[in-house]
Amino acid sequence: MTDRQVFFDRRSRHSLFFAEEDRTPLAGAARADRIEQFGLDRKKSPSGSGAFTNSRECVIIQNCCNETIAGRRREMPHPELSSSPLCWGITVNLGKVVCVPTIRMQALLTQMSWTYTATEMCYINKIALFSHPKTFSTVFVRFKMQIDVPSRCPIHYSYFSELVREQDTLLIFRYFSTLNIRVRKMATSASSKLSKAVKQQYMDLPQGEKVQAMYIWIDGTGEGLRCKTRTLDFEPKSIDDLPEWNFDGSSTHQSEGSNSDMYLIPAVMFRDPFRKDPNKLVLCEVLKYNRKPAETNLRRSCKRIMRMVENHHPWFGMEQEYTILGTDGHPFGWPSNGFPGPQGPYYCGVGADKAYGRDIVEAHYRACLYAGVQICGTNAEVMPAQWEFQVGPCEGINMGDHLWVARFILHRVCEDFGVVVSFDPKPISGNWNGAGCHTNFSTKEMREEGGLRVIEESIERLAKRHMYHIQAYDPKGGLDNARRLTGHHETSNIDEFSAGVANRSASIRIPRSVGHEKSGYFEDRRPSANCDPYMVTEALVRTCLLKEEGSEPTDYNK
Repeated sequence: MTDRQVFFDRRSRHSLFFAEEDRTPLAGAARADRIEQFGLDRKKSPSGSGAFTNSRECVIIQNCCNETIAGRRREMPHPELSSSPLCWGITVNLGKVVCVPTIRMQALLTQMSWTYTATEMCYINKIALFSHPKTFSTVFVRFKMQIDVPSRCPIHYSYFSELVREQDTLLIFRYFSTLNIRVRKMATSASSKLSKAVKQQYMDLPQGEKVQAMYIWIDGTGEGLRCKTRTLDFEPKSIDDLPEWNFDGSSTHQSEGSNSDMYLIPAVMFRDPFRKDPNKLVLCEVLKYNRKPAETNLRRSCKRIMRMVENHHPWFGMEQEYTILGTDGHPFGWPSNGFPGPQGPYYCGVGADKAYGRDIVEAHYRACLYAGVQICGTNAEVMPAQWEFQVGPCEGINMGDHLWVARFILHRVCEDFGVVVSFDPKPISGNWNGAGCHTNFSTKEMREEGGLRVIEESIERLAKRHMYHIQAYDPKGGLDNARRLTGHHETSNIDEFSAGVANRSASIRIPRSVGHEKSGYFEDRRPSANCDPYMVTEALVRTCLLKEEGSEPTDYNK
């Protein structure tokens, strides 16, 4: 789309084209030239009315300008200034039938400005429409509805998913139809609005000699965490003091209802930062009815592999990136009717306009320290509302244990604040960074003098098993990472292996300090944010220390 705008005039059933300078109607050759430039063809809508259909899909302009004509009065205050949870209605009148593919509605409505008086313009992706507040009906072809949109959320095409059969179906706005939108504030959970002061007076009650132990496990998705609490008659001093338990696996995607009992086997214990001492968090392994590990219980296999290489003392440090979202799925702190400024000022940023959700980050950090998680740092990431925390160095199986518990604590902290944490590797499509879980790895030999040679040998082995690692580095066998590892936004290409010193666009990065000192560690930048750390660490050990080859892991039980 060029800088020209197309205006629809409510006084005529025919669309008029205007010049930008004086907005005088164009006619004849100039009008034909405008049609040629915009790629607009006159077609018939399903209702029989004339329609301008954008045949070249040139209506998508990500950054449009929402303007008000100078000297004109706004019909109502900007919704952000309202204290009402459900505030000002917005009316946008389309003075002619406009057909756009459903999937394109996102781009059109994302950039919609607030309601103006009849003499003002509403700019929608450089298509300017006369506003006409006297029209009241909301009409789609065969549909009539009102849409509630969070004030911090662009109107996403998924809101229209129930209105059309396919994404390619055209949404038709009839002549002088109106799209009425009620704007509400950032979506947070209802439980976050409950009085924390009232809750605290109960949490302060003495609990006698009893101890609450919250059992935590990974569910059948390989990403989600579940928990439930039991009472113990004494404070457990070690994992051996904790009893086994069970749960309904049919409700966690781990078994059928006809044989649903699954076993919880305590694996590692932490202090409980929510209920505080003497209460405990207990990370568990899951066993099936036959006492064999559940499909998503990757800890059992990882622990066996780590025992095989314990003399090499493998150390890991994982950099967990995540995104804070409202309960509606919109990034925390993002504008309601569009996007924040481009990436650049947010990484390690300071200030209310750069750091979105620092209270959550600080609360999580302190909770992890209390619990005994080996958290070693945190920072704001490149995309606004995206953050990172680092766990490590941890040896062997401890890496997976500590990262999973850190994730659980983050989920619980976000629950208290009424927001959601997402570990999706590409939560927002487009020109925004994805989220990974960069994994730093070293062995005793790598950390000793001359260890750079051992690092280089390990990288050569990793290059030969690239696709094996890609499949191991996200819970969907590489499908999630395919959205993130594009070769852009500080990532490597998922189909190619690369390595380099201080290169954040490579599969493997060797820190510059390691290149100078000739010893240390390397960073595998391929794991996705939603990876299973047991699988990632096991894959690195299999390739670098056990020197496995091929696209499948070796079965050592045979």
